[in-house]
This record gives sequence, C-alpha cells and structure tokens, in this order.
Amino acid sequence: MTENSTTALFQVFDQSATVLMQSLETSYLDAFIETADNLLDKRTVRVENGLPAKQTVQELTVLYQKVDYQKWMLRIFAERFKWS
Repeated sequence: MTENSTTALFQVFDQSATVLMQSLETSYLDAFIETADNLLDKRTVRVENGLPAKQTVQELTVLYQKVDYQKWMLRIFAERFKWS
C-alpha cells in the first residue's frame, strides 16, 4: 500500500470525523467510528432523527467519494496474506 493512498484515506477519515463531530455534537472517536460505518456501508451517510443536516450529508458524500475504503482494505489483506 502506498504512503499516498494511506495518507489520503486518513485525511478523509479525519475530515469526515471532524465534520460529524461538529454536526452531531459528539466525540471525535464516536464520529470516527461513524465515518468507518458509513464507508463500510457503501459510502452512505446514515441520517437519524434528521442528523446530520442535508448540507453535512452532501459534504460527507463528496469526501467519501475521494477514497474506496473497501478496495483499500482488500489490498491490505492481499498484501498481508500474499493473495493475488
């Protein structure tokens, strides 16, 4: 896995978690976990009780499109277990 792709993934996680933390008024850790859940769920932002707001959903959707988390994870497993 290249350093650039790892850095890009972390930046999306960090930016998304920060946006969610502010929008949901929650901890960074909870927002980070929510980001991971969203990325695993085909990059879909989960809305509960009207939160996060529509504008935030749009912002997160743009961020999520910058990386393919599932593909990234498959590459990690392939490298670790020497899959081809």
